[in-house]
Amino acid sequence: MAISVFERQLRGRFYAAGIGPDQGSNQTTVGAAVRSITSTAVIFGRLCQGREAVHAKQLCGGGRSTRAKSGTDRAERTGTTTDSVQYNPSVNSKQQIAALEDIGLRLGDTQILRHAKLTLEAGEKVGLLGPNGSGKTTLLRVLATLQRPTSGSGVVLDADLGSDDIYRVRSRITLVGHLPGLFAELSLEENLGFASRLLDRGPERAEQALVAVGLGGAMRRRADQCSKGMLRRAELARVLVAEPKMLLLDEAHAGLDESSAGLVDIVADRVVAGGGAVILVSHEPERLNVDRAIRMTDGSLEAVS
Repeated sequence: MAISVFERQLRGRFYAAGIGPDQGSNQTTVGAAVRSITSTAVIFGRLCQGREAVHAKQLCGGGRSTRAKSGTDRAERTGTTTDSVQYNPSVNSKQQIAALEDIGLRLGDTQILRHAKLTLEAGEKVGLLGPNGSGKTTLLRVLATLQRPTSGSGVVLDADLGSDDIYRVRSRITLVGHLPGLFAELSLEENLGFASRLLDRGPERAEQALVAVGLGGAMRRRADQCSKGMLRRAELARVLVAEPKMLLLDEAHAGLDESSAGLVDIVADRVVAGGGAVILVSHEPERLNVDRAIRMTDGSLEAVS
């Protein structure tokens, strides 16, 4: 398929930013490298700024045993549905999604992570708690393969952290950060269509995902004309498009009012139903519907009873 000049430039920027594979180091295709954009606000913010967003238009055409029932109830309350976005259930609770062993990370003179240990298995939803500045976001960046640890070892989706294999698995990881990873000048439909194309999803997936999160009537609205809650819904729609094996939600309920906060659980349950795992960061533990919780304090992790 022919690609535009802008897309070729964007692919080149993936390599320049360290997102694509090193030439000759492995057999990962250029397409796989492009797909590594996978919904992270950090990557979109780094690579796609200013006037390039205009050119991008050329490319766009709950609980443990009661998840199914509670998901239906939440959909009725929020006016959303994910039935149109099909997943292929393949849950294997024994499959390891990620494992960190004595992970440490130092930036300059600041030690951010200290001997962090974590195991994440398919089918799990894990809550990550802790005060501001404790290292939660940095831990998510390490799991998303965006930040290389300075000590310890880790494996994410069978790829060793720090190895070239991380480029192979990035397209299966979705990190939703504090800031929306959307082009301000594009409509929600165009933003999701752009992500769909980068991820090699069908063009209909963008519309289906927006309808699923309750944005069917606003899909042609520009991102910079949307409320914070609408932008958060659009980010969750992109999760449905990406179908990740590991979903990392930083400040999961940010911008969502009480009536729509259940949408986080619906999307997280979809990832779990597809054989994946989810980590949700929140300062509101009472809103978390997870299997277990861990707390980060001064860069170290401990279980929450």
